[in-house]
Amino acid sequence: MKKEDLAKKLIDASKKIEKSEDKYEVFEQVTLGRGEGNYRFVFVAKRKKKRGIFGAIVNIAKKTYYYGTHGVAYGIMEEIAERKIQEELNLSPIEREITGKELAMIFKRWSETIPKGYIETIGNNLSLPADDKWISATIKPNKEIKITIDFVKLKTAEGTPSQPPLTTPPTQPTTVPVPVPMPTPMPAQMPVPDLSQLYVKGSLTSTEEGVSFAIKNLFHPTEVIGPITVKIDGKEVSSDKIRILSNVGEKANKDISPSSPLPVQHGETLLIKIDGLRLSKGIHKLDIAVPIRDVGSILISNVDNL
Repeated sequence: MKKEDLAKKLIDASKKIEKSEDKYEVFEQVTLGRGEGNYRFVFVAKRKKKRGIFGAIVNIAKKTYYYGTHGVAYGIMEEIAERKIQEELNLSPIEREITGKELAMIFKRWSETIPKGYIETIGNNLSLPADDKWISATIKPNKEIKITIDFVKLKTAEGTPSQPPLTTPPTQPTTVPVPVPMPTPMPAQMPVPDLSQLYVKGSLTSTEEGVSFAIKNLFHPTEVIGPITVKIDGKEVSSDKIRILSNVGEKANKDISPSSPLPVQHGETLLIKIDGLRLSKGIHKLDIAVPIRDVGSILISNVDNL
């Protein structure tokens, strides 16, 4: 399918469901593809039929249908702790339930970026293949949307595809008689897992000072141990402009550190305020990286309408 045709079908689909409160089950996964640095992107959104209590039970076979053995569910926090994500790309399946109008917002955003050669997915920003033959899609907005794209690459902040991280350490010089363990250098930008559901949809608001939005801790009590990083539409916001309002009061983002952490209780909502920022009306993509004690950085990535 041609990129322009996919973009047109997505904008047409968004118009049909932009006021819909129907629930859609959304699955997204990026897997290793053929050849070095290539990946495969799969996105499926199925309109959820109204069903009784037995129909609400998650069927493992359904996930296997989409992802094979990768469809088995496991706890998110255990996933983070065990994997200690060491790769640039989020390869963990993303599963969620959203309304039709929320899905329409995502499709509108995709229809804008696909003609430019990339797609801002829920978990990753991906550069599209040069050859349109690797793009296939079935788009029935009132029933099911399925998009499969092969030979995608991870899109960096500069807009160029990045190569997968090296897995083999450099060879030690032969003059060293005994191999000495060397610390692994940290990448310039720490890779982070995706916890998009922690973003409070509909919270993006224009204020007298700038803009604000909210995130919510759906897990156990924890502590933020460093300044959060916020990107809106791919542009990073200066840390000095960010303030965070929590149960303990308001704190400047730059003042958060391991020795001066920000405690966050289970179920607590944090209001993120950004001074001096003005956004246009419409859909915006937000990426919020939050350093958490004993876990590392987590990524809260979502789209919202202003």
